[in-house]
Amino acid sequence: MSGRLYWSDRNSIQTIGKLLAEGNLVAGTTDTVIGLFAPATRQGRALLDVAKIRNEKPYLILADDVKRVLNYVHPDQKSLIEKIGAICWPGPVTLIAKAAQNAPDYFVSAENTIAFRVPLHPGMQELLEKCGLLFSTSANVSGEPIPESVTAISPTIFKSVSAIIENSKDKKNNTAPSTIIDCSVDPVRVVRAGNFDLKLLNPILGYTPR
Repeated sequence: MSGRLYWSDRNSIQTIGKLLAEGNLVAGTTDTVIGLFAPATRQGRALLDVAKIRNEKPYLILADDVKRVLNYVHPDQKSLIEKIGAICWPGPVTLIAKAAQNAPDYFVSAENTIAFRVPLHPGMQELLEKCGLLFSTSANVSGEPIPESVTAISPTIFKSVSAIIENSKDKKNNTAPSTIIDCSVDPVRVVRAGNFDLKLLNPILGYTPR
């Protein structure tokens, strides 16, 4: 395990990038809940399955911009994802889309969909520019509570990661989950209302929060 690493330190981000490039898992604070990150590879998904003690579904994919996301979205959905992404990305919104035919099978769910997010987090943006796509999930064993601080990460998860990167001491952790919008269905469906004002998407979704 590396020493204390902080998003505000570019050397720390380089260290995290190197560990991910070597195929390791890392954990860290994000613009939503504390997460686990892995290379977006078959091996990366397998490592997350072991850490999370689950294997029934794929993981959220983090990207640095919507253009990279569109490479894996079904052609019929690219326009919609681009429109919604222009409003909510970078930000705490996960979009589920139909997968392109050439998308890697380890990206794709049993429903032939992929979940993407472009985070609103300068350190993560820099990391994604270096590493490309990353798998992401909350830093907890499946079914257990999501930690609200890095010190609350369970021993099981702690043992599975090579490093933890966190906010500087003067910056509070975010604990609200992302909003999840399923764009693979018609009409588009809000699966989970999280840390995003859905009224901003009203012109596209026609969705009025209760």
